[in-house]
Amino acid sequence: MSEHSDMAGDNLHVAARTTATSTTRLAAEALLVAADIGRMILQLDDATLWYCDAAASLSAITTQAMAKVATVTGVDMQTAAKTTLYTVPTGKVFYPMMIVVRDPSASMAGGSDYDIGTGANADTWRQAVDLSSLTTLGTDFMVIHGADVTKYTECAAADVFGIKVITGTTAACTATLDVFGYLVDA
Repeated sequence: MSEHSDMAGDNLHVAARTTATSTTRLAAEALLVAADIGRMILQLDDATLWYCDAAASLSAITTQAMAKVATVTGVDMQTAAKTTLYTVPTGKVFYPMMIVVRDPSASMAGGSDYDIGTGANADTWRQAVDLSSLTTLGTDFMVIHGADVTKYTECAAADVFGIKVITGTTAACTATLDVFGYLVDA
């Protein structure tokens, strides 16, 4: 039941192989087993459930694939200020790929100008992002990517990647932000 893969020796295992018809049952059973033994589920494809030793392999996940590197809840979307979303670890360089703004606590009407990136103004990745269309609390979300064919500067170790409210929501509002990207060694 634990066949080693060739993913750089990072303790990635095949939990089981099955037919697509029993995949859902296998996933539910394996999640329970994995939770009991301190392992983390990585991916469920058509017929293979992958898991890894969570502590040993998180670094491998974020350096070999785009991954969610941070989730920040309760981000103030009204007050003009910068909020830290992710601090680049020592010895690493971070390449942001996507931000998901989700689950606003109120309508984000009026929230028409947000900058995202590093530096005091958080303006090195995306500027003037309009989130005012997120008007349904608790269910709306928006995916923000880097602009196509645009030059950016990598985020060095200790850089603080964040969001800065320039023109925030009319009403008091918070949201959850997920940060996706990948890391490489500095």
